[in-house]
Amino acid sequence: MADVKITGLTANTALASGDLLVMVDDPGGTPLTQKVTIDNFLKALNVLAAMTNPDDSADELLIYDTSTSIAKKVTNLELLEAILTTNGDILFRNNSGVISRLAKGTAEYVLTMNGAGTEPTWATPSAGIIETQVFS
Repeated sequence: MADVKITGLTANTALASGDLLVMVDDPGGTPLTQKVTIDNFLKALNVLAAMTNPDDSADELLIYDTSTSIAKKVTNLELLEAILTTNGDILFRNNSGVISRLAKGTAEYVLTMNGAGTEPTWATPSAGIIETQVFS
């Protein structure tokens, strides 16, 4: 293979876990050029690593901030606090498989599903709801 500048290489926009990256091990000491799979690289960054003893206040995730084009570390709690902005918010998986936030409902509304494959919504209770009472 002829020498090519990195800027002259074709960009790969569909990475797979077995694809390889080139890395330099110990660049400040005895540098050694090695290869690492995408999967092992991400595990080393603690993105895909299995957490055996999760601590939501201390464990960190690496996220990519599209507004600043910078990767940064956040704790699990920081991530949830950024998503759940209001008291009463609910997280659910939408029809596209993406985790979504359902804002809290209006007073006396109930959480409903309108059939298979639909997303949860808030609605006024329909007639025929059974009222419960507690007797002591």
